[in-house]
Amino acid sequence: ERVLYGAPLGSKHLPAEQVPRALSMSEDEFQDTFGFDKPAKQDNVVLMCRSDRRARWASQLLMDAGYPRVFVCKEGAYGWRLDHRVLPYQSYELGDPPPDPEPFEIESINLQAAREELQSMGLSTS
Repeated sequence: ERVLYGAPLGSKHLPAEQVPRALSMSEDEFQDTFGFDKPAKQDNVVLMCRSDRRARWASQLLMDAGYPRVFVCKEGAYGWRLDHRVLPYQSYELGDPPPDPEPFEIESINLQAAREELQSMGLSTS
């Protein structure tokens, strides 16, 4: 799906079904398996999937494992309208052909509102 429909710039891919195993890995094993650093417990971890269902499940696993700063991108990749490289698409069943991406308009960004929201969540120092 990431190849067909894109992903936000700078995002890392950890399949939701591998989160339980990934949490028990050492930092070196995690790096070797997934190709990026294992998040530290104090890191902000933002999760995204197509609709947010798998991300919400994975967020609970992370919080149960002691990660207090876990956030789920509401509406997932389907609701991401900030980058033309991330294409929304309808869900589909295993074995079905992937659907065509849906047309969408890029949303404008209200930087002041975004800063205020981040500050209200304790995620910004500026």
